[in-house]
Amino acid sequence: MKVNVVDAGCGIGKTTALINKMNEDTSEQKYLFVTPFLSEVERIKKACPNKNFVSPTPNDKKGTKIEHLTSLIREGKNVVTTHALFKKIDEEAISIELLQNYILVMDEVADVVDELPISKSDLKLLSNKITVHPRTHMAEWNDEHYQGAFDEYKKMIKMNNVFAYVDKDNTIISLMWMFPYKVFKSFKEIYVLTYMFDGQIQKRYFDYFGATYTQWYVKNYRLTPTPQVYDYTKAKSLIRVCSDTSLNEIGNKNTSLSLSWFSRKRRSYEMIKLQNNIYNFFRSHTKANSKELLWTTFKEYRGAIKRKGFTKSFAPINSRATNEYSHKRAIAYIGNRYFKPTIKNFFTFNNIAVGKEFEDKFALSELVQFIYRSAIRNNKPIDVYIPSKRMRTLFLEWLKKPND
Repeated sequence: MKVNVVDAGCGIGKTTALINKMNEDTSEQKYLFVTPFLSEVERIKKACPNKNFVSPTPNDKKGTKIEHLTSLIREGKNVVTTHALFKKIDEEAISIELLQNYILVMDEVADVVDELPISKSDLKLLSNKITVHPRTHMAEWNDEHYQGAFDEYKKMIKMNNVFAYVDKDNTIISLMWMFPYKVFKSFKEIYVLTYMFDGQIQKRYFDYFGATYTQWYVKNYRLTPTPQVYDYTKAKSLIRVCSDTSLNEIGNKNTSLSLSWFSRKRRSYEMIKLQNNIYNFFRSHTKANSKELLWTTFKEYRGAIKRKGFTKSFAPINSRATNEYSHKRAIAYIGNRYFKPTIKNFFTFNNIAVGKEFEDKFALSELVQFIYRSAIRNNKPIDVYIPSKRMRTLFLEWLKKPND
């Protein structure tokens, strides 16, 4: 399978280039455009009036959104939808033969890999119902007559969407859900619009299934195969990173502010210190008003560090491809991003490289994507607080490179 990758930073015009491609396509070619947010769904509809894009909606006549999506594709409509709905596509929901006439456009990468939430004791019981394919590591259900507490897992496994990470004794350590690769493979073509693709999980997912890549570039809001050098100097010059040592010392260790660090420190003094640090940054290191503040952390720990003064300024740490925060001028990024160990181990076990270099690319990619949701999209200066020394160092090194 070939994947067309349009890898460029915010403001280069990736989405506009694809809109122009679709508008200039006078054939009967059909498109499925997938974007993270409903606001972007409306943008695509308005930007491509001649394509008559339709988005799935639930009602009594059309059924659920996924049922309406299936109906629209069966009718050969151009469809624009969200990542959340796209994630529900599988061979049970839609006949993949229907997708063969479609070009898939993904505005930003999708969540295509995740560890199934199952306790060790349940996993031990479930392992008796599973056979692991020795080459692909796909989980296969071996008890056709089973009915019980694991019915949902049975359904997922029988859809060929679950893979196992096993130890040297072939004991199942964890189960990984993967978006059904057959769905991607069924499209006529695929375009992925993103930035820092090489540092993203979906890249490793495609690598796992042996995908090949064609790189496209943007010039004058059109796609071109000719390599382009993008100059990010002006945009990067608008970013001021907080260097206050008293605010940053909480993140000095390499794993400080990581997900595992939060799990250990949730009820400790460090949470109060983080609250005060964020408050002091917003009050003393920026001139932004309350409506221009933006902060993030892992969703599980949002409640542990929110406080009066910035509670309502939270955004999900994985925010991508949205203009919703383009008025925000002060950003506090309270996180230190690593791959989930189980996902990292799964890919490593299957000879897909996810070492330190890739993990740093992943961390930087996630950080840059978040920061670029802010007022910098409108060429406005921003102040950024990144207390994690690891994340801040990666970001400062990136700022020095005008063409990355």
